[in-house]
Amino acid sequence: MSAQPGTYNTSTTELAQTLAGIVGRENVVTDGERIEVCSVDFSEIRRATVAVIVRPTERAQVPRIMQVAHAARTPVVVRGGGMSYTLGYLPERPGSLMIDMSALNRVIEVNLPDMYITVEPGCTWSQLYRVLDGTGCHLPFGGTMSGMVATVGGALGNNATAVKRGEVVDCVLGLEVVLADGQVIQTGARATGRPVGPMQNYGPDLTGLFLHDAGVMGVKTQVTLSIERRPGGSEFAMFGFQHTPALIDAMCALSRQGLVTENGAFGEYHNQVFANEPAPAREEIRAMARAVMAMAPTRLKGLKWLAQMARPGGLKFLARWKHCLFVSTDAYSAGIARAQMRAIRALVREHGGKELPPTLSIAMRAMPFHPVERLIVGAGRENNTFPSNRLTGLSRAHELYGAAESFFAENRALMQHHGIRHTVIIMCVHNNMFGIEPIIYWRDQMSPLRASILSPKRRAELLAIAPDPAARAAALDLRQRLTERLSAIAGAHYQIGKFYPYQRDLVDEPTRAALLGIKRLLDPHGLLNPGGLGL
Repeated sequence: MSAQPGTYNTSTTELAQTLAGIVGRENVVTDGERIEVCSVDFSEIRRATVAVIVRPTERAQVPRIMQVAHAARTPVVVRGGGMSYTLGYLPERPGSLMIDMSALNRVIEVNLPDMYITVEPGCTWSQLYRVLDGTGCHLPFGGTMSGMVATVGGALGNNATAVKRGEVVDCVLGLEVVLADGQVIQTGARATGRPVGPMQNYGPDLTGLFLHDAGVMGVKTQVTLSIERRPGGSEFAMFGFQHTPALIDAMCALSRQGLVTENGAFGEYHNQVFANEPAPAREEIRAMARAVMAMAPTRLKGLKWLAQMARPGGLKFLARWKHCLFVSTDAYSAGIARAQMRAIRALVREHGGKELPPTLSIAMRAMPFHPVERLIVGAGRENNTFPSNRLTGLSRAHELYGAAESFFAENRALMQHHGIRHTVIIMCVHNNMFGIEPIIYWRDQMSPLRASILSPKRRAELLAIAPDPAARAAALDLRQRLTERLSAIAGAHYQIGKFYPYQRDLVDEPTRAALLGIKRLLDPHGLLNPGGLGL
């Protein structure tokens, strides 16, 4: 982008002092471990180091913070739960200010008659689920697997997806946004200031400007999300596949059929991980049982689900399969859900799927959020991981998956040399999108961010691993080359951040010019997350 910050009008010390007058000295950080942790993400790529971290505790403080940054021509990045793996909140320029939104985590309103909830961006997905528990309603968007830590605000900027019910942007009704100069605007029907109901659009769609924007258009300080009644009936199933083409055909057919709520598959890597996990502790079993019973429409149904999950040997049966497909379906009543699942089973069997116990499908619905420690650590000798993502239409599903697997096959010798492994998670989103999430694993010393998330026991164990800069460099290079290889097949991504070439992918110059024009209007000095979306 052409607009660049000028010479900073204040020093880091002066900036910190001014911000302390707004949020309190205890909510301003200029050195120490927190600076180091917040200057990296899970991409393992280092950019500039954050100069100052400010943690607002009230929404009214955010416009004042932005006014200070705007006057000083200080670049600003915004951090939620810190789950980025695409350089999303990392500063591109020295002297940058980071706004830590984690303390803005209030639930403002739960409106059951009009079916919406209004929250601050620092709320985690697990927090929202707890708030709605017992109301008979839930969020249409299922949240992310990292929802114990990942925040609503981060999901909005990244258009987070879940295997359940698609994208977060589908349920956004309106936003409160602070612009680069500190002005506050409202979007959606809430912009009228009158009780017009939870309309997504009232006039032009201003809300969309600030969704999936990687934080470059404005700082989101409040969001209104639609909620819906919990289904009267739900059914779960799992299927084993030995052949990838048959699995992809089944998943795409299910997606076109429109009956599935969740439609995803794990590969050999995760199947082996699940199969070889030690038996869960007694308290984990009790927690799972409580969660299953809590989501069941009746006690009898909950007991049936628990019986389906309780198998001798746990998940060892997964070790025999190349892929396991997990599906669910929700409906107004239990009878309709059972009828839908009969249709799902028949279709999957036509494509060669073998029905398995639905253990994972039930467990992932009952406890959708996983300890981040488990998500960032691989199995066996691998302790570092990072994912990437790619989306395309159903018609190009085989081409996309095949290109990814061909790439890894071509690089097998390099990966074996450095002890690098991979897997590819497959998902269908909505009824028309096919997605893959390749994940690369390697053995190396953990970054400060990863180490900060680990339990003390795991931290001591994993920090003892010696650094392997050659393996790290090879893994980073693999990820970059994979991104370039797949770009000709599918140009769509979640969590674009600064990693994916969004601006390059735009179809023509007028489109790019329109985007840049909007950015200049909202942020004339280019201070908000420089480098995000390639701007």
